[in-house]
Amino acid sequence: MTPDMMAKLRRSLEDWISEQFIEDMKYFYEKFSEDFFWFVGLNEDRQAALIELAAFMGYKNLCGLTDVLFSLEIKDFKGAAMGLIDDKLLQQTKGRADRIADIIATGAYGT
Repeated sequence: MTPDMMAKLRRSLEDWISEQFIEDMKYFYEKFSEDFFWFVGLNEDRQAALIELAAFMGYKNLCGLTDVLFSLEIKDFKGAAMGLIDDKLLQQTKGRADRIADIIATGAYGT
């Protein structure tokens, strides 16, 4: 395989990954919007954090976090964040759990 062919394949794969990523994010946005009436009322950063979380842990697993989802429904964002930090699956990836919980609590990336 030539270096030129490798470069073409890499670009093709990167394009496919980008397209698949966009499709997955659209799917999760629509799924959240259909299943949770309150989702569309969240700000974009909180929506993005939930979509990221669904992509990471699976939508069905995320839906199992009923206390977190209820906290989001009643706009108890700090309670939802604490629920994420306490989740056993997310404890395995402490940095991710802390980062996403911070976004849920504050409503902003990187605060």
